[in-house]
Amino acid sequence: MLKYSLRYAPLLLLALLLIPLRLAGWGQRQPAPVYRALSPFRAGSALYGITMLSRNDGWAVGGFFTKACSTQNPQDKTSCPITPYSGLILHYTGKTWEPAKVARNITLPLLAVSLDSSGDGWAVGYNAMFVHYNGDGWSIVPGPANFNKNLFGVSMLSPSDGWAVGYGGSILHYDGKQWSQIASPTPFDLRSIAMSSAQEGWAVGDNGTILHYHTGVWSVVNSSTHNALNNVFMLSSHEGWAVGKQDTVLHYRDETGVWEQVACMPNACQGKDLYAVAMSAITAGWAVGDEHFLAYRSEVWSAPDSVRFFSANTPSSKFDFSQVNLYGIALPSANEGWAVGRTITGNEDNVFVILHYQDNTWSRFPIGN
Repeated sequence: MLKYSLRYAPLLLLALLLIPLRLAGWGQRQPAPVYRALSPFRAGSALYGITMLSRNDGWAVGGFFTKACSTQNPQDKTSCPITPYSGLILHYTGKTWEPAKVARNITLPLLAVSLDSSGDGWAVGYNAMFVHYNGDGWSIVPGPANFNKNLFGVSMLSPSDGWAVGYGGSILHYDGKQWSQIASPTPFDLRSIAMSSAQEGWAVGDNGTILHYHTGVWSVVNSSTHNALNNVFMLSSHEGWAVGKQDTVLHYRDETGVWEQVACMPNACQGKDLYAVAMSAITAGWAVGDEHFLAYRSEVWSAPDSVRFFSANTPSSKFDFSQVNLYGIALPSANEGWAVGRTITGNEDNVFVILHYQDNTWSRFPIGN
């Protein structure tokens, strides 16, 4: 028991530091949309998005959810809805991941983050939460009037050009002054967006929905799946990848002009959900999801064969992927990467997790060390 206590000691210390912030923001929470089962929200804390500007400059966002049990029957845990509790932003500066500087408490979870430079960026999340980074700190910014839908994806091209997507096919554009809702060609929830340039971009979502932005217009394009697509990553305007429910993997190449479904090696895909994909080159990348990894090598998606667990207080041992769900991934270089998500404990003690890829090995990164 001692070694397990030591293993999670850094996480517990960080949680204790965050408790006052969470309590302080309790009475300021905004009305939240109805919880949707397809969303990866569970009681406890998780990190849902990550971006790396360089090997020594990265940001991760997430938050806390709790079970709102009936006051009439508090012992009945079976019918407790999951409700948002507070948000979290972490900053990596080359040595540690630490809580970021925020102007006031973030009262709702954040689900995606994008920076166009080291001095400007946005995070978006639950109930139309918009948080802006100005190079010094993060501050909450009002969104469009009467808009309160959850936002799952954001992509910033410059301080005056950015996009966000979310529930109900929501598409929003930022012009440097304000966020405005744009007419959407789909009613399906959109879960990710990737802009390869100011003139070209893609968004994906439920029912296999794929949207293409070209010459100032968003339009629906043919999809080879009806499974929900959770993430899209563009290497360039010529090539990209999307991943989703039940190990769905789609590949786009402009010479074909279509998103083609790609199979993975036997025993690699387990029919579980993939939440994020990132490529370090045309021939190398990773996808992460529920309790598993996929690696792209030699034009094939397969299960990684070089994985071990690391903690500052215990010896190295094989990592058990059945203990984590991973929602975000970023690859600052071919030899380094980060993945974020949460542990799975089956109760409200789920805590966020950060994994680090280096020397051909994914390992648990100790928080605060």
